Amino acid sequence: MPGEELLGAEGAAAHIAQLHGHRDISDIRMWQESAAERDARLAQLRHEEAQEARGIHWATGGAN
Repeated sequence: MPGEELLGAEGAAAHIAQLHGHRDISDIRMWQESAAERDARLAQLRHEEAQEARGIHWATGGAN
């Protein structure tokens, strides 16, 4: 369309960051996580959600 600019992943990331108020971005890198990294991240997220559902979260315990 007229007036539109095609951006690569890094250009799009810079544009979004600037829309959210970030300025003077000197280095933006994009990467794609591997299937193993994704699975580990999702497993950790599910574990944390299960712990929180049972009332166990990062703010529990400590100096009681």
